[in-house]
Amino acid sequence: MEGKVSGGQTTGRQVLDFLESVPGLHRDGPMWRDFGRRFEKHFPELERLFRSLYGEREDWTEHLASLVAACALSWQDRPADLKDLDARREADPDWFQAQGMLGGVCYVDRYAG
Repeated sequence: MEGKVSGGQTTGRQVLDFLESVPGLHRDGPMWRDFGRRFEKHFPELERLFRSLYGEREDWTEHLASLVAACALSWQDRPADLKDLDARREADPDWFQAQGMLGGVCYVDRYAG
């Protein structure tokens, strides 16, 4: 996914415009509306974090746009049952703290020699 994000400062609009040029990405229907809603909610934080890590690079905006494009393609291909699970978890942000959840920890430093 090569391309340029126009302008000096990245905006969500510029990244969305970049997505127009991504081959194989279907930018219509419920899938795209879902992705757009998630993009609007999470992109500002993603951009802030990405800028803090790579903001000194001249090409950081192109890499950010490529990352978002990869996410859009991945979301497009995600099975419906997993999208339903995502929606349920989004509706209940504390889902991972539920009594029925089970977690595990592996202390790599104890087993890696």
